Amino acid sequence: MLIALTAFLVVFLAELPDKSMLVCLVLGTHYRAAWVWLGAAGAFLLHVGMAVTAGGLLSTLPRPALLVLFVGGLVAGVVALLRAGDAGAQDEGAQEASELASAAPERRGLGVVGLSFGAVFVGEWGDVTQIATANLAAGSTQPFAVGVGALLALCSVVAIAVTVGSRVVSRLPVRVLRRAAALVLALVAVGAVAQAA
Repeated sequence: MLIALTAFLVVFLAELPDKSMLVCLVLGTHYRAAWVWLGAAGAFLLHVGMAVTAGGLLSTLPRPALLVLFVGGLVAGVVALLRAGDAGAQDEGAQEASELASAAPERRGLGVVGLSFGAVFVGEWGDVTQIATANLAAGSTQPFAVGVGALLALCSVVAIAVTVGSRVVSRLPVRVLRRAAALVLALVAVGAVAQAA
């Protein structure tokens, strides 16, 4: 349970100010929220599955090499979160999603599911949350718990985005969210080093 909760916290904080959340927020203003959520959740399910599988493959490495990769990946995530631009990436993501939604013909049902699936699936490749999920799975004896926690976090962020997203985003400073996610990743890295020592 603690492993799933850690994965949830890390991924939730890292995804909240992310471009995919903004894409879902904008799509949720143009289309029915349930369809947007369903498409995004499907994309996240595939990404989490791939990340956990990659983490499982990494876990077959010798323990010292795995520790270096695990801590290095977490440190890279911390650096990426701290160096990410606040407004630029958000504005760019929101503009892309708005253009995508307005340029597309009127969509309903499965068309909206496909649109949100595609937008999120393409946007999440190599994302901090995907890399963090793979790293957490590699460093864990329970990669399935990591996957469950990460998937629940991603689906929760999308649910927030399509329901009350614009109100939440305007009240939570992106810089604070990114720093909180970076702090959690740093604490996990320090914990891994302490446990190995």
